[in-house]
Amino acid sequence: MTERKSLLKALQKQDIGQCFFSKGRYNNFLDLFHQPINWRIKNPNDINWQTELFLVDQTLKSLTPQQIQIAQYWGTGELCAKITAMIFDLGENISLDHLILPEH
Repeated sequence: MTERKSLLKALQKQDIGQCFFSKGRYNNFLDLFHQPINWRIKNPNDINWQTELFLVDQTLKSLTPQQIQIAQYWGTGELCAKITAMIFDLGENISLDHLILPEH
């Protein structure tokens, strides 16, 4: 098996999340450039859930048919699967020898 095909097989086996995040030495998350990600996550007890629900409800009521259609299109896994397949097809048809993959 060529180096390119073994690389593609390895990429196909990886979880798609690993393409965007990796785990650091200190159990922190790193971005694509191996920089720590500083999450800003609120304590759930500090969130006014009634206000959040109201905002979601108002947003849903104001959506146009076109916005609903766009959301339904992007909300399916079908698009992601198509894009992933296209990326792998491209990878099989072009040389990947010049790529330098980051080390984990």
